[in-house]
Formats: sequence, C-alpha cells, structure tokens
Amino acid sequence: MWYEILPSVGIIAVLMSIPSFAAPYMNKFWEGKPYRRCMTDNWHIDMFKRDERISGVDGYKTLCLENLPDEPQSST
Repeated sequence: MWYEILPSVGIIAVLMSIPSFAAPYMNKFWEGKPYRRCMTDNWHIDMFKRDERISGVDGYKTLCLENLPDEPQSST
C-alpha cells in the first residue's frame, strides 16, 4: 500500500536535513565561528569589512540598528 513508502521518506528527509542543522556546529569546530560568509567576490569582502568597521567587533556578530548612530557625524 501507499503507507509502505513512509519509512523511506522519513529516512531520506532526516538525512537531507542533517547538513543544514550540523553546519553551524561544524563551522564553530573548524573555523571558530558558527557561521561562514561567502567570500567569493569583492562585494562580499567589502560588506564584511564594512560590518567589522561599523560594529568595531567581529564582522560575524550582528548588532543591527543598535550600532547605527542617531545623528550624522560632522566632518568638521
């Protein structure tokens, strides 16, 4: 019957979801950071450096709106 395929579908679904759940832990173990950014082109590298410059800490730590100044800084 149709329900005989359910164990196979369950096994395949679990095996296909393991990499997405295990990736942060593997990156933390090997790289020391839980998430890796794509550094394939200059735009991604520039955005990573911008995040590091704005936050003043690691570029992988997201600080969102808390990191933006309320008033624009004067250049004089």
